[in-house]
Amino acid sequence: MGNLDINIDDIQPALSYDPIPDGKYLAEVIASEVVPTKAGNGRILKLTFSLLQGDYMGRKVFQNLNIENPSEKAQAIALGQLSGLCRAVGKSGIVADSMELHEIPLYIDVRTEPAQGEYSAKNKVTNYTSSKKTTAAPTGEPNYNNDPLPF
Repeated sequence: MGNLDINIDDIQPALSYDPIPDGKYLAEVIASEVVPTKAGNGRILKLTFSLLQGDYMGRKVFQNLNIENPSEKAQAIALGQLSGLCRAVGKSGIVADSMELHEIPLYIDVRTEPAQGEYSAKNKVTNYTSSKKTTAAPTGEPNYNNDPLPF
């Protein structure tokens, strides 16, 4: 038996991090950091997105991008994803700091990656699109695309 002496009425319950359903969600980057890879031979951009509306408002989705990696393929995939994210939030040219991507609404396509070995199923961001209406499509539907936005 252990003495806790903690008033749980003053503490919010922990949120579930079970995967959310696949779909397109309005979100924003709320945290980012660049860390070395576990092997120490590259760098990872760790992104935290917060969902901005709907049933999952406030939930977090995490994405790691291998921005420097000995595997040229892994690095090319990550840099392509970073390019899509930058374009979706209206950034072009040189992005000097990941903070430039924060607090700008965009749509993220979320897919569930199945459990593998000791790891549980998790969400993965597969695409980024602007939350700004750029032009009307011929059907009258808004056209959300990855074109840079003039600010």
